[in-house]
This record gives sequence, C-alpha cells and structure tokens, in this order.
Amino acid sequence: MNYFLVFLFILLGLTAESQVLRGTVIDDKGQEVPFAKVHVKNTTYGTFSNSFGVYQIELKQGQHVLAFSASGYETTIDTVLIENDAHDLSVVLFPQVQETDEIVITYKTDKERGKEIMKQVLDKRKEFQDGLSEYSVNTYCFSSLEKDKFSDSIKTEVIGKEKINIIEWEAKSYFKNPNRFKDVFTAYQNFAEGHTNSSSATVGVSIDMNSGLAPTAGLPVNPYLFINGIKDFHFSLFDNTIETPKLTRSPLISPLAFNAFVYYNFFLESSFIDEDGGFVHEIKVEPRFSFEALFRGTLFIRKDTWELVSYNLSINPESLIYFKEMQLVCDYKKEGNRIVPIRREFIYTIKEAKNIINGLIRLTHSSYAFEVDDSKRSFWLETMSYTPDAFDKDTTYWEEKRPFTLKGFEQQFIKEQDSILTYQDSDEFQRKQDSIRNRISFLNVFFGEIGRVNSKKGYEIFLPGLIEQVVPFGVGGYRHRLSPTYKQEFKNGHQLVVNPSIDYGFRNNDVKGGLAGSYMYNAMNFSRIGFDVGDVYDFITGNQNIQGTLAPANRVRNQKVEVNFKRELVNGLYFKAIFHYSDRQSIDNLDYPEWVELFGMFQTPEPFDRYKIFLTTFDFEYHFRQRYIIKKGRKIVIGSPWPVINFQYRKAFPQLFATDAQFDFLELKVKDEISFKQYGNSELKFVGGAFLQKTDLRVIEHTFFRPSDRFFFSNPVNTMQLLDTALNTNNSYAQFNFIHHFNGFFLNKIWGINRLKLEESIGGGALIIPDADFAQLEFYVGVERTFRIRKEIFKIGIYGVTQVNTLSQSSINLKIGVNFYNSFRDKWDY
Repeated sequence: MNYFLVFLFILLGLTAESQVLRGTVIDDKGQEVPFAKVHVKNTTYGTFSNSFGVYQIELKQGQHVLAFSASGYETTIDTVLIENDAHDLSVVLFPQVQETDEIVITYKTDKERGKEIMKQVLDKRKEFQDGLSEYSVNTYCFSSLEKDKFSDSIKTEVIGKEKINIIEWEAKSYFKNPNRFKDVFTAYQNFAEGHTNSSSATVGVSIDMNSGLAPTAGLPVNPYLFINGIKDFHFSLFDNTIETPKLTRSPLISPLAFNAFVYYNFFLESSFIDEDGGFVHEIKVEPRFSFEALFRGTLFIRKDTWELVSYNLSINPESLIYFKEMQLVCDYKKEGNRIVPIRREFIYTIKEAKNIINGLIRLTHSSYAFEVDDSKRSFWLETMSYTPDAFDKDTTYWEEKRPFTLKGFEQQFIKEQDSILTYQDSDEFQRKQDSIRNRISFLNVFFGEIGRVNSKKGYEIFLPGLIEQVVPFGVGGYRHRLSPTYKQEFKNGHQLVVNPSIDYGFRNNDVKGGLAGSYMYNAMNFSRIGFDVGDVYDFITGNQNIQGTLAPANRVRNQKVEVNFKRELVNGLYFKAIFHYSDRQSIDNLDYPEWVELFGMFQTPEPFDRYKIFLTTFDFEYHFRQRYIIKKGRKIVIGSPWPVINFQYRKAFPQLFATDAQFDFLELKVKDEISFKQYGNSELKFVGGAFLQKTDLRVIEHTFFRPSDRFFFSNPVNTMQLLDTALNTNNSYAQFNFIHHFNGFFLNKIWGINRLKLEESIGGGALIIPDADFAQLEFYVGVERTFRIRKEIFKIGIYGVTQVNTLSQSSINLKIGVNFYNSFRDKWDY
C-alpha cells in the first residue's frame, strides 16, 4: 500500500495542480547539452532535454530538488520552488574529471553488481510480462511538433522556431497477447488538420505492385508523429523484442530480454531510498553493439521485489531509419500483483533538409482493467474507431482534461489554429483554396497537373502535365497521351470517377483511346460498379518489365466493352465480377523506329488471326482476420497478419455476340508475410493455375510469363529475375517466389562494416511449366541500404542472382533494385 501512495504522489504531479518547469541545459562554454537527463532527486520521476538542451517537466506546487546529468559531465543539483505560475530554470553542467585508477576499480565492481541485480530482474521478467498480457486502459495523449530553422551561414545557429502541430486525444485502449491492439477514441483534436503546412506521408510506389482486390488507400499519415495509438505506445520492456517498423530496421531487443547479457552491459550507478523509504537501484544500460537496434540509459529497479519502477532510455541512433534521436521515459505503479505504466514520454528529433523537427509526446494512463471482453468475433479486427462526438470537443473541454499547463506559444498556436480550422469550414476559405489549386503555373503544366476544383459542389477535373503526357517508348515509337480525370464526391459518401483517354502514335498515325469510369455507392463495403470501353493497345501480362513498353510481343490491339462490379461480401472477403467483350487484333503491321534495338530484348509481335471473345471473370479474395479502422463513416483497411488467398475463375462463352473463344481457367494465389523477430522477415507468394477445357483457346489467352529485366531487380515476390525470354502455356503452371530480409542481423555485428548500415537479404523463385518440359530455379543474395529523402524512405540494393533451368546453362547476374516504404501500412513493397 505504501508503494501505491508513492506513485499516487507522483501521479498527482501530473494533475491540474501541476506546473511546467522549463529551461535549457548548457555546458561551461555556453553550448547546449542535448538529451541531458533531468529528474527529481531520490525519485524515479524525470525526463530528457531535447537536441538543443531544452527540457520541460511537470511538477506539483512546492519545493523540489532536481538532478541534471549527461554523459561526460558532473551531475548538477538544484532546488526549485514551484508556485502557481510558469517557471524557468537553466543549469550549467561541468566536464567530469576522474582518476583513471578509481575508474577501473569502480567500473568492474559496478558492472558485477549491476549484472547480479539484472539476473534477479530477468528471473521475474515472465511474471511481469504475464501481468500485462491482457488489459484495457484509459489513455490521454498530447503530441507537440516544433521545427527549428537554421542559418545558411552558421549551420548550428537556430534563426527561428515554428510550431507545426499539436494533437490531443483520449481513448480506451485494449491489448491482448499476441499482438492484438484496439483504440476507441472518445475525443480527438488535430490542430493542424486541413492546414496547408500539415504533413502527410506519400505512399510508396512499386513498379510491380499487385495489390489484389482489397483497397489500399488509407488515412493520411504524418511521418513526424510517432504515436497514433496503443500499437505504437505499447512499448513493453518485458517482451524479448519490440516491433518498431517506424523506428528501426529490425525489432528492438529489450534490456530485459532472455538473452539481454548477449547485447547489453549493466552497471550499478547508485542506490537510494525513495520518499516512501523503499530502496531503489539505478542501473546503467549500455549496448554492446553500436549499430544494432538496442537501448542505452537507466533502469530503476526496486530492491527485493526486483520490479521495474521507471526507465529513461534512448535508442541507438545508428539503428534509426527516419528519426535522428529517440528518448523514452516511463513510470510504473503497482496494481495488485502487477506493475503497470502510468506515464510515458517520447522525445525525439528528425532531420529534414536544413531543419530539425523536435517531437514531444506525453501520455498518461488510468483505470486499468485486466480482462477484455472480446467475445465478439470482430472485436480485435476493428483496430481503431471514433465515437460519434470524438471530433466535436471544444477548447474548453481540452483545457479541463489537459493534466498540465501549456507553454505560452503553445496556447497561442492552439488559439490561432482554432480560428484557422473554423475559417477553413467557411465558403470563403474553400473558394480561396480552390482558386490556389486551380492556378496554372509552369511547374504544373510540365510536371504536375492542370485542373479545376470546386469543393462546394464536390468535383475535380484534372489533366496530367506534359511530362506524363509524353510516351517516348510507346507502341510504334513515340506517342502522346491525354488522360483527364473527373471525380465527383457526393454528400452521402458516394463517389463517381470518369477517365477518358486519347492516345496518338506519330510514326504510324494511329489514334487510340477509351472511356472508363466507376461509381462507388457504399463506402463501408466498397461496393462499386464500373465500365471500360475503347480501342487500345493492351498488355497481355499484368506484371511489366522495364523493357515492357518496348516489347510489342507483349501487346495486342483490343477493341473492348467491359462492365465490372466489386464489393466486400463480409469483412476480408472480396468479390469482383468482370464481363468483357473484346475484338482482338495483332499489331504485327506497325512500324517501329530503328533506335528501339539499342535497348535489347526487343521482340517483334507474333501475328495471329483476328477473333472476338466474351470473357467472364470471377475473383474471390480472402484476407483472414482482416483489420480495419472506422473513421467518420468510412472503413479503412490496414491489412491482415495471416495469408491472403485469391481464387480466380475465367470462362469464355462462344457464339455470344458472334464470339469465337471457348475455354475455362482456374488460378489460385497465396501470399504471406512472416516475421522472425530480430532474425528478419520473409515475404512469399505461390501462384498455380490450369485450363480446365480449351475447345477454342487462342494464343493471346494463354498464361504468359514476362522476361526479366536485364539489370533491374524487379519485385521478387511477383516476378522471376533471370527469365531470358517470354514464355506462355495453354496448360498448367506453378510459380513460387520468396525473399527474406535479415535487416542487418549479421553485418551489424562486424566491426567497421557496421558503419555502412548495410542489410543482407536472400531469396529465390521456381517456375514450372509441365507441358513445355520447362522448370527454372533461382537463388539470390543481396546487400541493401536504407535512404531517406525528406519524408520518403527507400532501399537501394545490389543483388547477385543465379539460375538453373531445363533449357539453358546457368548464369550469374548482378542487379540493382529500389524498394519503397509504405508509411501507412508500416511495410516495404517487398
């Protein structure tokens, strides 16, 4: 009970009575000390300064003794009296002077004692972990983002600060092992939402993207914002590894993991008696590997019970992908025989061009319950939802709920953004915004798009810029394509999209084009009906190679009329029906310029007799236990941890509208992703199909396999890498592909090489076509490195690929690949 009172005392420091103490930690030369530790002496309550030595900490009214410390500096002790107003306290840290002999003796003793204490903690880790294996909790979150602008002449001089966002929310959060998360937001306010300076991450694009039937569009994601719900803040050190795709290439290894002594050294820094008379050990944590996804910092352990009281940790900066620095603070309290987090802070920086983004996220937790009523089968599938009034909370509501006092410029920012958001709802603002988007500029004409928007009426009309209109490597040589888009959003959530297109080839003076469109009439189950008519040059195979635009053997003239229907039947089960009438003609009569031969792999089109076909296609795709979000009456799919199965049936009907073809075709696809924790992750895909009957099966209807790119490493889950010619079959086939990323598991442990931040990968593929007596096996190894340009994260890899098949000699090739990170889905393209 005494322990509970101590933590209750600390928690009260976060209530409405608390005040914010802020200041700057500098050294004796006046330079800021980044990420200095600030904590109340003889307690475990504290925080960190940011990258410029600026800190802030909530304290209850009264007198407090604070300790300021940082690596290489003497600890500074200062006393502050907190009253009912704002407080500032800046301190100076002096370099630490130690005698070498004393360091050696103390270091060894402290290390041994630290290891002995941590052995006791690790023995009880499973007990602590089981205590948090299932729970619900009320969560309040405050996120603040500031941008520091630097001088062009003096790179370290900050010439200005800009508040770019404040987000507050309250939610009932749920967790249950293994990896089940859910948030029900009861209040939510994004003070930059809709503002022109707000940031939304773009979704990565894959050249071989094959997304299936499930919708892939999602909520805008702010890449600067680390915490968006319980999946992000359930940062449990009691787990062996912590999955953090937003932070590190591989899962973080906890200092409380079963193999912690392989990755960490532990030192007893000090021991003290807390305010309740309990004995607490301060354990210093140091990683053994500088480039692994590991922590460093301090753990506070209660003597005898070996409970984790608090931690102040940072993540190895060399292991971070997007963030430059990341500091974490967490305080625990005792509830029965469990220890639970009650306060968390995430303090981080992001480098972007000449600017530094400083992030501070504060969370408080209350009203824990350790049984979750998940009897409803779909309980965990809806991972995020919002109550009807979640977005209606006003400023007064947040002032009453906020457990601390805002800084002056934060209050001003909220006031300004409040008025901005109100103004953005006005007709005047919408007209001005439309006017800005409708403005024609040089960049829009060439690189963007030209169009007209009317937000009040809900429509958009856009024409791609000149660069997108130009098709230098089209069918027959250079072509020019115009493809405007018209979108109409209705108040009931329905959506109309129309895409006319016209495509002109200058060498052969041929005009092609069409009209496609769709109407979505139910945003909750994605019900959509569409059409597509036109006279176009269609691809025969779905996955194209880099030379695909110069491979007329992979094209056919298609005069078509198509009607399609798509909807989600039940959660995760998608259905699509296509009724397609086509008059198909060979393009062997087209003339090509001589320069196309310079690119290699140019295959002239095979002539065939013109024919007509009426083709029906039925697709069923099931995402087991698909997870989703409901926001403002809209369903947003976020994927499934289980395999995705796609079943397709195609049938061609003869003598219907004078058609000729007659056949039946079945295909099965299975795709899965598997995480092996710190050992990496795998992605694999199997495709198998066969023609059931082929009374009248034309060569264009065969199953085609595209030739591989000569130097480019295409998406290895969808394609083979060393297929040197286009193949097709009118019978059965099977293809299997996989890739495994080790995420630097081996290379990060090699001294010198680890500084390059390289990641290793392996994979392979198999293609079997029985009627052609063809089989090919491939294997590859690769070295990749992650790069970031502003908000876009991608990998560039070099791969050595070898193959053996039944028709040619084995070979080895080097290839280069580019892999993009999808920030909304927290995954790579492959």
